[in-house]
Amino acid sequence: TFTLLKYTVNIKETGLASGIKWFVQINGTTYNSTTDEISIQLPNGTYPYSINSITGYSVTNGTGNVTVSGGATVKVTFTLLKYTVNIKETGLASGIKWFVQINGTTYNSTTDEISIQLPNGTYPYSINSITGYSVTNGTGNVTVSGGATVQVKFSSTSTGLPLADVVIIAGVVVVVGIIGAAAYIFRIRGRK
Repeated sequence: TFTLLKYTVNIKETGLASGIKWFVQINGTTYNSTTDEISIQLPNGTYPYSINSITGYSVTNGTGNVTVSGGATVKVTFTLLKYTVNIKETGLASGIKWFVQINGTTYNSTTDEISIQLPNGTYPYSINSITGYSVTNGTGNVTVSGGATVQVKFSSTSTGLPLADVVIIAGVVVVVGIIGAAAYIFRIRGRK
């Protein structure tokens, strides 16, 4: 009696977050794992294989042929995809630097937009306060699903002219008033 010998074929992955289930199709059968390795028993020969796609990841070496000759190993790499998150502001005077904290990192800009690359997911964010301005939508969560945009609005909290300007203007008014009053008195006395 002859028995067809089978050998271990190891499909090893790197890059997936812990616990994510991944799949390989080989020799007409689909195998899966939540660890970083799938082990299959196959006779010597050459077999096409393919790694199923996973949302949010790209895969390198995801299709091809594996030649079994007393065993074989296939290495595949998953790469977490990142997407553009735009934080857009309105209301700040030109050139003022503003900051956003998101996913543990602080970003800044002197333009009206901050662009960040993040994987799909939900992230808390906060806009740093700026003296002289209040901010609308300055804290919250942004959900990234192939990209996202957050709109924030700065509003000036200034009540009008700076105090120094007010003092100067008030002084001018007082001086003008005194001069006017003196001129009036002089004219009245001149008529007597």
